[in-house]
Amino acid sequence: MGHDLRHLLDTDQADGSGATSDPWGRAVNAVSLHLPEHTLYVWHEDFDALQEVQLNHWTGSAWTYDSLISQGGAQGYGSANDWIEYQVPKAALGYPPNWLSSSSPRGGRPRAG
Repeated sequence: MGHDLRHLLDTDQADGSGATSDPWGRAVNAVSLHLPEHTLYVWHEDFDALQEVQLNHWTGSAWTYDSLISQGGAQGYGSANDWIEYQVPKAALGYPPNWLSSSSPRGGRPRAG
């Protein structure tokens, strides 16, 4: 069984702005000032395969489920050392002047968006 890699992105640092659950329905453990407006999600198989990265956006009531590549981004993966690299266009995040990120690997099966 594989696992997912979750990156929560807070692009406005505004109190109460952002989601309290992630795109896969899991709770976000963050203070109100740092709730995410965007997430990067990818499913990593045990046999060293990486699925296409999702760059999700919080609409205020739901998450979008678009691939990073479809938004002008790129992803890289090296199975020898298990590294992952993302290229996220600032335009896809709304050109924020700064942003905060929280990352974590998670176990379990992926959920459809």
